[in-house]
Amino acid sequence: MELLQFAKQKLLNGWSKLDSTNPTHHAQTLTCLAIRFALEFNADLNLHAIACKQVENHMQLCIAVMTGFKQLVTIMGLEPLLAKAVLLLLHRSDKNLVQHLAYHSDLNYINHRWCSELVAALIIMQAQDTAIVKANRRWMFISEFIEALLPLSAYNTLQSSLPTL
Repeated sequence: MELLQFAKQKLLNGWSKLDSTNPTHHAQTLTCLAIRFALEFNADLNLHAIACKQVENHMQLCIAVMTGFKQLVTIMGLEPLLAKAVLLLLHRSDKNLVQHLAYHSDLNYINHRWCSELVAALIIMQAQDTAIVKANRRWMFISEFIEALLPLSAYNTLQSSLPTL
């Protein structure tokens, strides 16, 4: 558990929870969202400070530097411990995942060709989070995921239907 607490503090730059009164709340939620959604930042906009801060805090990996160090191309590293820490931080915060995304109305630095995928990822992620929290374990059965994904009436219809082929 100490390692998970360390991961939370690493994500929040020393803080132990997402707190909207924290002056760095904007950067903290951006870090958490980038990990949950593997956000790609636009390389054509001047977001040097955001990209540098993400790399400096070891939250993104720098894969290319262009035009005299003015633009960085970064990607999210896959780290299951950080992903779990983000899940717990977002689950225990005063806002849900949609509200955290909406808080970042300036998501213009996110690659817009990915917007529909972001919405789909949000829907899947909310169902996954609901199923995992409800099951109280690190994994879930497919039926638990489908139950969290669908409205109750649709899930009941699916459960009572027979295979067609």
